[in-house]
Amino acid sequence: MQKIAQFQHSDFIQGLLWMALGMISFVGMSVGSRELASTLSIEQVLFFRALIGLCVIVVFGRMLLPELRHAKLFKLHLARNLVHFMAQYLWTIGVVMLPLASVFALEFTMPIWVALFAFLFLREKMTRPRIFATISGFIGVLVIIRPGIAMVDPAAGLVLIAAAGYGLSLIFVKRLTRDVSPAAIVVWMIVIQLPLGLVASLTDWRPVHVADIPDRGQTV
Repeated sequence: MQKIAQFQHSDFIQGLLWMALGMISFVGMSVGSRELASTLSIEQVLFFRALIGLCVIVVFGRMLLPELRHAKLFKLHLARNLVHFMAQYLWTIGVVMLPLASVFALEFTMPIWVALFAFLFLREKMTRPRIFATISGFIGVLVIIRPGIAMVDPAAGLVLIAAAGYGLSLIFVKRLTRDVSPAAIVVWMIVIQLPLGLVASLTDWRPVHVADIPDRGQTV
């Protein structure tokens, strides 16, 4: 029993570390998206994000080829990435139009959506502590954002929808991880979202100025 408890504690700590790294990545991505959106369209930002991700998985994803060839649960991957791509698009609009503090306050509603969707789709029990935490979290978010932005701001509504989309995407991920490795889920995300980003970016393509890099002035 003691070994099991130690193992569970280790998993808990590991989970917290991954969550912390994820939050740091989100902050970096939001700052980068805001800077890029000053010269590129939001659709282009999403496309180049996926393109850079493709470069990474080409280098590190070869070991996953046997798993990827089976295309296990492809329809679920597709549904997950359609939801995630739309949520990402709405979230990026919010990052551009709202103060970052307000965006993150609104994004903290995501656990509320996760709890709701887990109850609806995964049949997870809504225990009293979970219900209390969900309601408290929602009230806390309202307290945080009320002084900073008007709730009638359309961009705030878009970020709330994005948070719901991210929550639903996490439910898809939880289901996928029963049969698919986390690394394969990331690879499928890039493979599916790259063409989505390309098609979307062609509707509002703007010249890409390499002047964003110091001492360069060419245009693509």
